[in-house]
Order: sequence, then C-alpha cells, then structure tokens
Amino acid sequence: MTFGTYLGNWGDFTSALQHPQSGPLTGPSPAAVTVGGGGAMLLAGRYLLGGGGYGLFAPRMHADWGDARLTGGGGGFHVGLVVVNARRWLLYPLVGAGGMGYTVQVNNRSDQDLTFGDATIATNSSQTFATGFWTFELGVGFKRLLYPRDFGGGLISGGSVGMMMSLADGAWEIEADATPVAAAPPLRMLGFYLRLDIGGGGFFWREFGGKLRSRR
Repeated sequence: MTFGTYLGNWGDFTSALQHPQSGPLTGPSPAAVTVGGGGAMLLAGRYLLGGGGYGLFAPRMHADWGDARLTGGGGGFHVGLVVVNARRWLLYPLVGAGGMGYTVQVNNRSDQDLTFGDATIATNSSQTFATGFWTFELGVGFKRLLYPRDFGGGLISGGSVGMMMSLADGAWEIEADATPVAAAPPLRMLGFYLRLDIGGGGFFWREFGGKLRSRR
C-alpha cells in the first residue's frame, strides 16, 4: 500500500468555467492526496524493476455558482539502479513512465447556465469532463526490511520522492459521450511527489546479504 501527496501545477483549465453573474472558481489547489499500491523486484542486488497504480484526489473547488472536483487515476513502471544495498536498506535513483486519466465534475447550483469552453452545464445540474496523458518521472526511492536478513520474508517499508510531468497536453471531452470540448485550456501536470509505502515480500533475499533461515 502506498500513501502520498503531489504538489504542482494543473494548468489554467478552470479559467474556461464561465458564469454570467458570478465570480471565478477558486483553485485548483496545488496539493493532492494519492493512494495506491504496487510491487517491485530486485535483480542481482543491483537493479530494481517496479510498477503500480494509484488514485489522486484534489480538494473541492468552490465558486458562487457551485463547485468542481478534480480526481484522477493511473500508474506505470519504473527502473532503479541500487546505490546502497546494506544493513537491510536499499537506496536507488529511479526513472519511470506511465499514464494518467483525470475527470472534473462540475456542479452548477445557480439559476443560470454555466459554460466550460463550448460545453454547457445547465442550471441545477452536473457535468463530468475527462482527459488523460502519458507521464514521465525522475526520483529517488528507498526500501527497508523490517525483519532480520536471515529470515525468508516479512514486512518491508519504503518510499520515494521525485518529479512527475505530463508528456502532452490533455484535451477535454464530455465523459458521457466522448464529445470533444473546444476552447477549454488543456490539463497539464508538473510537480513533485512524496510517497510512503508498507508491504511485504521475501523468498530470495540473498541480494541483501543474508541467508535464508532453515525451517522444519
């Protein structure tokens, strides 16, 4: 299981939400919470291959006419080069790639229509818009065995910190029927993440310098 936070920039897509007699939408917040999971394999005590997926949840954005909520989900793979492999610790720089999909649900609680680009959200109704893109990341990760090296498996904790960015702009469409939305700025992603995880594993841990404990 992985828990973390993302801090960065989403682009200027909220400027496309226009209401005739109300102020702009506040946000989006530069911070979001991530929850997910994944796994990894250590090869020859030197190379780490991993992957996983997670959901992303940003705080709700508010305006006089209503509110909007940005959520996302996706995942990818990463490769690490282990530079420290001692005393039950692994430390490694990593590079990764993957994909993310996002939705923004807009709730118009006013008595007038609201527009997002050339799309209309009728009075007292909701509309969900979707987008997505490929991602790239650079970071540093660590793992620590929470059991003696001569055991064959058990709890493992770890984490990573790094930079993640979108490789292309994410054009919006209406989620219900995939109709493209014109004149709405695309979603972008550029920022930093911190992830902490806890899980388990084992079987072949000679890469950590230990011997498997014989068992009856």
